[in-house]
Amino acid sequence: MMANQPPPQPASGHPLRRTRAVLIVFISLCLVFVASYTGRLLTKGSIESEVREMQAKIDAEKQEQLVLKAELVYVATDDYVDEVARNELHLVKEGDTVVVVLDSTPMVPTPQPEVELQPKAEVPSTPNSSETPIWQQWFSILAPAQ
Repeated sequence: MMANQPPPQPASGHPLRRTRAVLIVFISLCLVFVASYTGRLLTKGSIESEVREMQAKIDAEKQEQLVLKAELVYVATDDYVDEVARNELHLVKEGDTVVVVLDSTPMVPTPQPEVELQPKAEVPSTPNSSETPIWQQWFSILAPAQ
């Protein structure tokens, strides 16, 4: 008599509904995990690019530091002192011959002779313009009569 009856069900509902609810919760948790993981991967990528940029800056600064150290070593030498003394301070070493170059232009302007104005003379006749170069034509017009 009791063999045909199904086993008693718990009061919480149908077992298929509970399985669906667990499955929905599990999928939701997986989606949250994937979204969180993706965000962290993006953050990691941006941090790595910043690290590469900073490393490039560090390398450039190290290179500049090497250049500055080499310059510091040169500045401490007698050659540098000699170069600055000669080129910037215009000093000479003992035994050097000093050569002073004077400017060839006079410092004071030379007086110009006064030009007397003569009355305007008649313009001499010009030769045939087709045979005479233009500069000679101008010269004959502008040259003072002698």
